Amino acid sequence: MNTRNGCHRGRLAGVALRSLALFIIVLITSVHWTGEARASAAPAVPTQQALGRHFYLTPDLAYNGAAALTACDAGFHMASIWEIADVTNLIYDTGRGYIGADSGLGAPSYVTGWARTGYYQASGEDTPGIGNCQLWTSSSNTDRGSVAYLSADWLTDPRIGGTEWTYMLFTCNTLRRVWCVEDYHPSWNVGSYYLTMDTYNGAEMLSACTNGYHVASMWEILDPSALVYDTSLGYTQADSGQGPPSYQWAHGWIRAGNWAADGSPVAGVANCQAWTSNSPNAYGTFIDIRSDWTVERDIGIWLAFAGACNIERRVWCVRPPLRVYLPIVLRGL
Repeated sequence: MNTRNGCHRGRLAGVALRSLALFIIVLITSVHWTGEARASAAPAVPTQQALGRHFYLTPDLAYNGAAALTACDAGFHMASIWEIADVTNLIYDTGRGYIGADSGLGAPSYVTGWARTGYYQASGEDTPGIGNCQLWTSSSNTDRGSVAYLSADWLTDPRIGGTEWTYMLFTCNTLRRVWCVEDYHPSWNVGSYYLTMDTYNGAEMLSACTNGYHVASMWEILDPSALVYDTSLGYTQADSGQGPPSYQWAHGWIRAGNWAADGSPVAGVANCQAWTSNSPNAYGTFIDIRSDWTVERDIGIWLAFAGACNIERRVWCVRPPLRVYLPIVLRGL
């Protein structure tokens, strides 16, 4: 009996050791694969990010437009609105951030903070999502910057399309809070995406993405705040920060999940004959994040268009997180 129990324990120990060895091999392989996919290795990901990326609104109403970029703690940066678009993907840092009476462990509503836009350097005029205090260098009362806050009146507050955020403009001499989000780098355990710097026609676009990435389906990047924008590979604009570019020329081809379309100029249907055609008479679907926060969106935060397949455009690329599953199979032991 003791001999049989010892053999059984030995077989269990052997399975555990083999599973551990497999985990180490997969981990090493995944890190090596990530390194090949990027020009340089990503910094180590803090342990807390395994649970979710943290964000917060600064507790002090103390930052004019020229000071906004200095507001966040070490390890955080001034958030692009597109990095925090869906707050259910994030963890509100109650140890750092402003807390409302009914916040609980979530973010406060109806409290404004400066946020990056993804746009060019701009004074703002009267357009939320355009104004960025001359790229967060101005404290002038003649320049304007964009602020965002989570809706309080859920029925009537205006929204940044596809989100529960609403918007205002303030002159850049105004003291505001700042939205901050945790620094995060593309890594093996988090999905990342980018918009190519080069342009491609409809027949070329499937070859556009670098090693480890593939041409994105709309359904893979519908919510970009669940991903990290890879600024080392992707097209950026002056106020992108660590988020994606906005504005109608920062657009790219996207897969839609449809059949091989017959050339119909309908966004979401058009796909350049399953991305084999560069004909001016065939159409493909492309998308962008429009800068103007007041503009209605078509799908999530995105505007969608159909365009002729002979026109060269950028391409949206994505790399999903690498998931490792190591079941220990005890059958037959």
